[in-house]
Amino acid sequence: MHLFTYGTLMFAEVWRRVVPREFATEQATVRGYRVRRAAGELFPVMMPAEADAAVTGVVYFDVDVASLALLDEYESTLYDRVGLTAVLPDGRQIECQGYVLPHDKACFASNEPWTPEWFREHGLRRYLAAW
Repeated sequence: MHLFTYGTLMFAEVWRRVVPREFATEQATVRGYRVRRAAGELFPVMMPAEADAAVTGVVYFDVDVASLALLDEYESTLYDRVGLTAVLPDGRQIECQGYVLPHDKACFASNEPWTPEWFREHGLRRYLAAW
C-alpha cells in the first residue's frame, strides 16, 4: 500500500521515530483537499476542500502492514485513513491512502495555514522535544 503524507511524517526525523523502516518516496500532489494547522497544535490536518485545491506531500511506496499499524497508532483516532489519488511529478496518477480529518471533527482544524517550511523553521524542534 502507498501512503500519502502531507505533514509531520514528511520529515525524516519524525518518520524514523514512528516507523523503524525506510521506504522509497516521491513528492506528489492530491487535489480536492487543503491543509490547516490543528487548533492549538504544531501539526496539520488535511480536510476536503474545493476541487481546485491541492496539497503537496510525499508518497511512501509499498508500506507494509506492520509499519501501517505503527502509523495508525501515531495518527490516533483523530483522522480517517482514506483512499486518495496522488499525482507524481511525471504526471502519473497512483492510488494511495492518507490520513484525513473527517467532517465531524472539523472543530480540530484552525484557520491558520500549515506549511512544511513553517514547521521546519518554527515547529519541528518543539514537536520532537515534546515527544
